[in-house]
Amino acid sequence: MNLNEKIRDSRSQASHHRRYAAAASASIRYTLWASWKLEGGATAVNEAGRMRMQT
Repeated sequence: MNLNEKIRDSRSQASHHRRYAAAASASIRYTLWASWKLEGGATAVNEAGRMRMQT
């Protein structure tokens, strides 16, 4: 493998790493967003239960 092929190969690997990092970052952001949404829903359910128990 000559130098140009090595450079091309390392650039290709870097491209794959960037795609993997972008996908991982998007997955983390989606998970955080979903957990915040679910937490808000759980708060509403708990409040409804609290109000029901007061009556």
